[in-house]
Amino acid sequence: MALMTLGEVLGAVRRDPLAFLTSRRLGSLSHFLSGRDLALNHLGIGGWSDLPIVGRVEQHHGATTTPWRSWTDIVEFFALDEWDAFDKFLAFACGWNDPVPAPPTSFATPPPVATLLEQVARRPPMFLGKKSCLRLADFLRGYLCTLGASDDVQELERFCAKIPALCGDDTGRPWFRVLRFRIGSQGEAFDEFFRLWALERAATGR
Repeated sequence: MALMTLGEVLGAVRRDPLAFLTSRRLGSLSHFLSGRDLALNHLGIGGWSDLPIVGRVEQHHGATTTPWRSWTDIVEFFALDEWDAFDKFLAFACGWNDPVPAPPTSFATPPPVATLLEQVARRPPMFLGKKSCLRLADFLRGYLCTLGASDDVQELERFCAKIPALCGDDTGRPWFRVLRFRIGSQGEAFDEFFRLWALERAATGR
């Protein structure tokens, strides 16, 4: 299983942001990378968190992170707006030359995706900061694309693809936009995702 370096991941995001993220904002990217970090940990590959990003952003801008100021806050402070911050950060990051992550250890057994979803549903602040269907989507995209293809991953991807139809939507928009538009608040859309997931699991006898 070949894993991309952080620079390669960010380069792919730069080329086609909406293939990976819910929006062209650093917040979306941050949650995507959180999902990637967790997947790498589950694969037994430690030391691949966003700490390299923090240090590089601090050095580049001459500012330090604090409990109330993240690396995304620093980048946005030195940009014209959210979209300019996104573009400038990726332009800066595309020059990084990180080593390739080690392959997954032979003992690594990521938990079932259903187990991860149960954990996220119980403790959204721990994984996402708060209930949000958009944060959930970015987090899951980072997690799933790092794990690679498996029956588990494909089951969740099929479910996500079904959500618009379950909501009576045929516009072709992705599931998170459908839920956000039809439900209203991001928190309620988050809850609706897990309600539909529970119904799907029950219908398939899982």
